[in-house]
Amino acid sequence: MADPNNGEFVGIFHVGKPRKNVLDKPAPFTATKKFAQYVQENLGIPDERMYDAADWVVNLMERYGAAFAKPVFDMEGNGPMCSFCSMIWPLCGHHHMSAEIDDEEDSNE
Repeated sequence: MADPNNGEFVGIFHVGKPRKNVLDKPAPFTATKKFAQYVQENLGIPDERMYDAADWVVNLMERYGAAFAKPVFDMEGNGPMCSFCSMIWPLCGHHHMSAEIDDEEDSNE
């Protein structure tokens, strides 16, 4: 299995501005110059649009992963943690974006 901390996924985005409320939906990401250039090279996007396209891609990846997020416990009983980002559930905010939990479970909206 590939190590996600090594290789093509390292350094592709900056985390958005801090949230006012810790339980809010996560802030949008901003693509790094490295990733914007990668998107531009692979899709033939003009210079003036490369950051817009790269930002769209990183936020699409975030929404895709978060759509499957749910609270989980590890084998030692630690949790609940977000199955997507491993942060304490619901402090990461992915419960707002998850299609895996129903509206009754998400009472913070």
